[in-house]
Order: sequence, then structure tokens, then C-alpha cells
Amino acid sequence: MRALPTLVQMTPTERLIGCYRLDPSAMVGAVETGKSLSASVGAATANRARGARAPSVATAPAARAEFADARLPTLVRLDTARVALGLAVLRSPGDSAIGAWSIVRDSALVDLGTRGVVRLGVTQKVSCPEP
Repeated sequence: MRALPTLVQMTPTERLIGCYRLDPSAMVGAVETGKSLSASVGAATANRARGARAPSVATAPAARAEFADARLPTLVRLDTARVALGLAVLRSPGDSAIGAWSIVRDSALVDLGTRGVVRLGVTQKVSCPEP
């Protein structure tokens, strides 16, 4: 017996949600501690327009460093929860929000703040670990 084709079409968001293994070599746009990628790009553009050099960024206080985990997670989950810059990127296993993602054509553009930016496609999806 043949399976009947489904009439329900998945949205791009539904196709992309799930878990992905991150490859550190695929990361682009890593920025200095204490600045997000969008803030870095905006500041660089404004400074270039004025012809001024960007001021150096002070390092984060030592007290803050113990709470911030700047390491790149190996497994992330793209979620449908809304955050300021799009949809939530969660550390997996766990549920700590570590960034935002948005749809660009047929893939997800994942902004992990100071950790960098990566583009993920449906073909890179892996099974999520049990909580």
C-alpha cells in the first residue's frame, strides 16, 4: 500500500526548528568580549562614515567573567520562542538562551553574539538529546 501525500505544508520556521551540531570552523564574525555582532557592525559603519577610528573596548570585569560562558556550544536548538533579535537559540542539552536566529532564504542565520554567526541548513539537523 502506498502512502498518501500529505496536504499539510511546513512553514520555513517549522522545517528549521530543531537541534544542530556547530562546527567552530564554520563560525564567522566572532567579536570582542562585551560587544554583540550587530553592535560591532553598527559602530564600525558609523565610525567609517565619520572617518574616525573605533575606540578600544575595555575587557569585561573579572566578576562578570565567571558568569558568562564564552565557549562555543557544540549543540544548539533553534526554537520558536521570540527574543529581541528574532527567534531563540537555546543551548542543548538545557534551555539557556544563547542567541537569536532568523530565516534567510532556505536556511537559518544564527547570531550567537560574541561567539559569532553561522548559517545552518535543514540538512545539518541532528536529533535532539532527551532532557
